[in-house]
Amino acid sequence: PEELHELGGYSKLIHPDDLEKATKYVTKLLSGKEASVIARIKAKDGRIKWIKDVGQPWFDEETGEVIGTFGSATNLTAIIEAEKKIEENEAKFRGFFDTNPSATFVWEFREDKFHLVDINKKAIEVTSGKASDFQGLTAEQIYPDLPIMNEKIRECFEKKEIIELELNYFVRSNKKHQWNTFRFAFLEPNL
Repeated sequence: PEELHELGGYSKLIHPDDLEKATKYVTKLLSGKEASVIARIKAKDGRIKWIKDVGQPWFDEETGEVIGTFGSATNLTAIIEAEKKIEENEAKFRGFFDTNPSATFVWEFREDKFHLVDINKKAIEVTSGKASDFQGLTAEQIYPDLPIMNEKIRECFEKKEIIELELNYFVRSNKKHQWNTFRFAFLEPNL
């Protein structure tokens, strides 16, 4: 407390962008209500740390007036930094996925079927936008006339290896048969 006073009060520890919500937190506590806040503070060593502060008012038993507060603070820095890193990695992956020059379809296995859950921009382009209509459908629904597609997706899933299929395929967008190589690659879920 003495150190805090020498610094100029708690507001000097709070990151400027979080000062308003920290002030609202204190005001709520002093008005007699429980409160919590997640904010950045400047630690003694100068590093910025994320904390979650949960507080309760402390009442005078005779007058019922708020005479102080008590609570706890939890350091969330590691969690928030990890979440930011995950977001950055997801953005990088999404960038790679969307700019991949090959049409890419992502399947999820559930209820013993493969459901189309994501497609990249090239998939939308080569299907003249029709691939978007297939999201959420199963491989069996999308390729009712080509059971080999579902079989190869399943084989890839079970073997966890790249499977290739060369096929004289009827391309719905241009209504022509053409030879295509389909490459199925297994990715661990939740990477």
